[in-house]
Amino acid sequence: MRRQHRLDTWICQPASDPPAEEPHDAPWCGDPDGELHKRFEANDATVVMIRPNGYVGTRCTLAEADAALGSYLSRVLG
Repeated sequence: MRRQHRLDTWICQPASDPPAEEPHDAPWCGDPDGELHKRFEANDATVVMIRPNGYVGTRCTLAEADAALGSYLSRVLG
């Protein structure tokens, strides 16, 4: 039997108002002061995978996301 794993996806933008359309129905959180972006050194579109224990599992640019997240999840989930 294959185990099911749950991933929550959030869109976080350095803005006070949500975008007109939320991509992929993901919840949105604003970062008007850019604190979260500074913490994760996200200057451009960045994907950050946060593990259940609160640590960063991996981070990559949006352009690298498919390959990087696939590789990371394969290593972690087997």
